[in-house]
Amino acid sequence: DPADPRISEMMAIGPDRLLVLERTEATTKLHEIDLSTATDIAGSPWDDPNTSPSLEQTNLQDTAIIPLTKTLRFDSADFPQVPGKIEGMALLPDGGLALINDDDFGITGARTQIVVIRGLDITDR
Repeated sequence: DPADPRISEMMAIGPDRLLVLERTEATTKLHEIDLSTATDIAGSPWDDPNTSPSLEQTNLQDTAIIPLTKTLRFDSADFPQVPGKIEGMALLPDGGLALINDDDFGITGARTQIVVIRGLDITDR
């Protein structure tokens, strides 16, 4: 479904931080993910695909797991000049973030655009 969110890209912005590009066909959101305080489940029973019920089927309040934190840093719905369906990003040396959309081979008539966003405070801390 075109309205279902999907992750198009993730980029490391620090040792324990990621910038995640989540989009639909109409809008793009950039979330900063902080892994530093979350529980690492690698090698635990939750990392085993045979664990039942799975972590997704379990109420986290019934576990000792601390989920990661997710902070919205950008929503294209707030910036009509930015294409809604962004599919790529690159961190620039000055801390700006370049975003690019996909023109879908010209099928929808959208043109490829590169937009630079500044002031998101996503540089390494």
